[in-house]
Amino acid sequence: MRKITILLPKVCDAKTGGQKYDLHFISKLKELHENIVFLSDEKFKYKPSIAFYYNIIYLLSIKIFLKTDIFITNSRMYPRLFLFIKILKLCNRKAQFMVIHHHYHFKTKSGLKRSINKFLEINFLKMFEQIIIPSPYVKEVTEKILPKKKIIFLEIGFKKNKTDIKNKSINKNLIYVGTIEKRKGLHLLIEALRNVNQAYRLSLIGKYDEQDDYYLSLVGKIKDYGLEENVIFTGRLSDEELKNKYMDASVFVLPSLHEGYGMVMVEAMQYGLPVIAFNNSAMPYLIVDNYNGLLLEDRSVNELSAGISEVLSDEKKLINLRKNAITTFENVRSNEDLNNDIKNFYKSINEDCNLGNLPTSYWRSFRTYYEIDL
Repeated sequence: MRKITILLPKVCDAKTGGQKYDLHFISKLKELHENIVFLSDEKFKYKPSIAFYYNIIYLLSIKIFLKTDIFITNSRMYPRLFLFIKILKLCNRKAQFMVIHHHYHFKTKSGLKRSINKFLEINFLKMFEQIIIPSPYVKEVTEKILPKKKIIFLEIGFKKNKTDIKNKSINKNLIYVGTIEKRKGLHLLIEALRNVNQAYRLSLIGKYDEQDDYYLSLVGKIKDYGLEENVIFTGRLSDEELKNKYMDASVFVLPSLHEGYGMVMVEAMQYGLPVIAFNNSAMPYLIVDNYNGLLLEDRSVNELSAGISEVLSDEKKLINLRKNAITTFENVRSNEDLNNDIKNFYKSINEDCNLGNLPTSYWRSFRTYYEIDL
């Protein structure tokens, strides 16, 4: 039986959509294959503060990787693994190297940092025979950047729990769920709220560091604009607390500057929340403007203000968007769909055969259909 080695930073307490996907993928592979070695930071004694030094830590433990037949990791680890993978491939020429790729990190950078990260990230991806991609957006970008690279498209699935929103009230509560970081565009959201001409309450749900410069800048903006009564940071919530927040809100706002997928948008639509977002990256693969949310000009504070005001002031429109958000959720891929794709993927690597064609992306067909009909 072929030996599969998987190297990721962590094994539990998944916080992001990408981490949840990785752990789901791994758990399914474990059901299908007995000879899997899963390595994470917990397996290594030293945990450097500088990502590049992980290359040395892994090289010191290279014996663990020499007998593997299939090596799988995550592209987000490229600073840790850039040198190590080059050496490992020289030492273990028989192994297949695969990488899970959620989004291009360099797209969140600017200036010299963007150029350096772009060089490292793209050349890191080139080291792998196969790239496993969960997102149709990232798949399309990768096909342009690396047209000759073999892509395995295992599109994200969701737990299709039914949510009863019949008694859900119409209110002016806004909600954001995600990390509190600059990439999420929360500074633009705070600026936009100054000109919202409706009473509202915004809950910013996600872990934050009280000493973090970006968090402190947001707090400063909120005070400067006199929004202390309107905007609250809740920190991370339990699953039950988060569910209650979704049920108590009417609109989900995601002002992100770049998303590889945006799984949280699907989670919000499960509770009948239309999504207001900028028209960039993965957003138009799920949001159809004026159908299940609003797609606004990228980084436009004025459009964001106007969009929030419009939805909060027009109850009939909000009800219609809510209905369509539920329809969107009901038609997204399920975890069972993803599991079937993982089974086919496993069969292909276990039997050394071609994977063949996996199902067409739901996002693209859904978006195209409704753009034509609207």
